[in-house]
Amino acid sequence: MKLPADLLTESPAEAARDIALAQLEACKKRARELAAGKGKDPLHDFRVSVRRLRSTLRAWKPLLRKRVKKKHTKALADVQTATGGGRDCEVAVEWI
Repeated sequence: MKLPADLLTESPAEAARDIALAQLEACKKRARELAAGKGKDPLHDFRVSVRRLRSTLRAWKPLLRKRVKKKHTKALADVQTATGGGRDCEVAVEWI
């Protein structure tokens, strides 16, 4: 994840926004890798990136309230839920 060099000199709201945007870019990258079937474990990597973005949004919620709508955080939760079954299957296959 690439963060701006001047992150520490920004206002807290701007820094939180930049961190969230960097996490979002990581999710987009992992989604492209998942769609292309690239990497050792693309579904797991995608789910980790979504979880990190959701954690970032929760941690900085007071600073991001004006920019991040409830429907966006719900959509991320829905993505996490929708991909859970696939990941469970992958893990079960590995166990077997």
